[in-house]
Amino acid sequence: MHQETFFIRQIIGENIREGRRRLKLTQNQFAETVELSVQFLSALENGMQFASMDTYCRIAEALVIPFCALFSAEQLQNSSLDEQIQLLLSDWEQGEKKALLNIIWEIKTIIQPKY
Repeated sequence: MHQETFFIRQIIGENIREGRRRLKLTQNQFAETVELSVQFLSALENGMQFASMDTYCRIAEALVIPFCALFSAEQLQNSSLDEQIQLLLSDWEQGEKKALLNIIWEIKTIIQPKY
């Protein structure tokens, strides 16, 4: 899976979830409204699945948002730093995460030298 593809699915999923919650709807209620299975809606919200343009149109209409708002990263940019880091690293292998951690430690020792 490519990082960019995963990130796009995460953006869409987070926007769907936030919109559904804004309307105070359960997954069951919203799935029924947009004529999807709860399992498919859950996969969309968790960034595990893409949908057809027709499905995205129904979702945007039900959320009362412009179609393009589903694909906007602005919502994710407003999330906490910890959430953004978790999202970015979610599909990395353990070795990649360890390598990044080592780099971060090196940077920290340069920026904040021990006294």
